[in-house]
Amino acid sequence: WKELQEHMNQAGATKWAEVWGGKAGGTGVVVYGSAEEAAAAIGVLNGSVLKGASIQCDAWQKQEKDEAAAKETGKLPVIQRAPR
Repeated sequence: WKELQEHMNQAGATKWAEVWGGKAGGTGVVVYGSAEEAAAAIGVLNGSVLKGASIQCDAWQKQEKDEAAAKETGKLPVIQRAPR
C-alpha cells in the first residue's frame, strides 16, 4: 500500500490507501480529500506505470441508503492493475 500511496501522491495528497491481491495483480483504493481531487488524480494517473505494470484508475462512489447522504458522499478512485 505504501508504494501505491506514494505513486498516487504525485497527483495530490492522499488520505489513505489499501491494496488487495488478486489474479490480475491486485486492486487498490486510494482516498483523496474531495471528489475534485480524486477526479484530477484519475485524469493524471490513469494508465501510469507502478512497479512495472500499467494501472487503471476509476471513480467509486459509496452507495448510501439515504439519498441525501449519497449526494454528500465524494467519489474515491479505485486502482486496478491492468491485465497483462
